Amino acid sequence: MEFSRRPRFNRSPSIHAIRLTDRDREILRLVHQHRFLRSSHIVTLVSGSSQHIVRRLQALYHHGYLERPRAQIDYYHQGGTHHMVYGLGKKGADVLALESAASKRKFDWSAKNRAVGRFFFEHALLASDVMVAVELAARQLPRVSVAPAETIPLPANSGLAHPLKWKVQANGRKLGVAPDRVFALDIADENGRHSRTVFFVEVDRGTMPVM
Repeated sequence: MEFSRRPRFNRSPSIHAIRLTDRDREILRLVHQHRFLRSSHIVTLVSGSSQHIVRRLQALYHHGYLERPRAQIDYYHQGGTHHMVYGLGKKGADVLALESAASKRKFDWSAKNRAVGRFFFEHALLASDVMVAVELAARQLPRVSVAPAETIPLPANSGLAHPLKWKVQANGRKLGVAPDRVFALDIADENGRHSRTVFFVEVDRGTMPVM
């Protein structure tokens, strides 16, 4: 009951010290991969009791490893039950950068996560809903696995900062087009041979015109 009395969107200075576990690091990697995840997403993706995982998420937030985007504050004034949404915090970015020996800039979106607007937040969260559903479905099929975008080889000579983004003309304007999510399904046949199919995900909330 310790965490239930703590503020939802302000970190407590009196939180007990923690030592990161392998499961904590798995949570940090998942949150970074999806940008935003509900606590209910994390409970379904990570092994362990739901109560313990939720309490651990609270501890990771209060220690700065995770963020709670303030774009979700309005949900808690509408009544009913809502699952807390998490993004990667500054300390979480430090951990992942150290593990991968990559630049911290690749992981540290903490400031953007805190300041993200409601429109982008809800769009990104809906994309997470789709990707978590794909991952959970694939886990039910022994010959199918999901490969996230960062594991999909791109053309070596693309030379582009964003190789999956392209320009289109619409109504006399040049627009950038990029998929909301990219993933692949790796499928093994009876003989152990693997095939891969790559998918681009576009989440349509009915907020843009189709021309």
